[in-house]
Amino acid sequence: MTRARGYTLIELMIAVGLFGLIASGALSLVMSASRSQAYSARADVAQSGLRAGIDFITRDLTGASGGASTGAIVDSSGAVPVVVSGVKVTQGVNAPDILEVYTIDASTMAYVMAPFAPTTPILSIDKPLSFVNGDFVLLSDPSLAFAVVLKFTANGAVNNSACTGCGDLSVFNATNTFPATAPSPFPIKSWVFKSRHVIYKILTLVGAGPGANGSYLTMSLNGGADQPLAEGIEDMQIALGFDNNPTDGVITQNGASANDDEWVGNVSGEVVPANLALLRAVRVTLVAKATMAQPGTFYPGRPTAEDHAAAAPDGFPRRLVRSVISVRNLSL
Repeated sequence: MTRARGYTLIELMIAVGLFGLIASGALSLVMSASRSQAYSARADVAQSGLRAGIDFITRDLTGASGGASTGAIVDSSGAVPVVVSGVKVTQGVNAPDILEVYTIDASTMAYVMAPFAPTTPILSIDKPLSFVNGDFVLLSDPSLAFAVVLKFTANGAVNNSACTGCGDLSVFNATNTFPATAPSPFPIKSWVFKSRHVIYKILTLVGAGPGANGSYLTMSLNGGADQPLAEGIEDMQIALGFDNNPTDGVITQNGASANDDEWVGNVSGEVVPANLALLRAVRVTLVAKATMAQPGTFYPGRPTAEDHAAAAPDGFPRRLVRSVISVRNLSL
């Protein structure tokens, strides 16, 4: 009869050792996959932020200076009228730029039914439009060359009982004079649009701890507070393209030194011209970094973008998107 035989101590030790090696390898694979998944999730946040940011900015720049092909706009929505530009860039000094845009919603459009003079409180139009208190209204002359921005001061659509199908807009109008070259008063058949004054900037939330990215692309609308729009965006750089030689139809690019080409903002020391009549394109660069640093890794730092120099390497993976957007209304 054969007697049953158990494992020896040496065999048990070998088995435990082999199991430990297998378990260690499996744990290493699980941890690596977990780190990879966390990295991918943080990178996805940066990537989605870039897409959202560039989509919003493209939409507004496409309609920039709508109703004011000469660039002559007076913002009369506040207590003091201010001459503004359809596109304004505040260049950051070793910092992100700030972009301001006056644009229109072409789907909300009407004709003026009675002459509109400076400080007139009621704007009569050929149909009732749906506005809410605080909405901006852009009034443009029949040729869509000059514009005044007003603020709607009542709620809902306002019908005009004296005219079937017409409407009255109650507006705050601080303007004492309209643009010098614009008609005064604005005549019948002038245009009315719903307008937007949008400001895009980069803000960093206070209290973001070490290894965390608390930067956001924010948007403010019609003088309102800054609202987070896209998480993880750490830089926005803007270059304006002017066709100073309209006969060639090309915006020349060099960028080796200040003022050596037809782009403004791509080299340090350049100043945006006061007259935007020849502005044809806006180049927007957004840089996003992951919401958290990747421990134990050193990625290249924030890359060079236009006139903003690169930063030192750190532990954040980054994404960059650049888009050239045509400003159509100034080339009419």
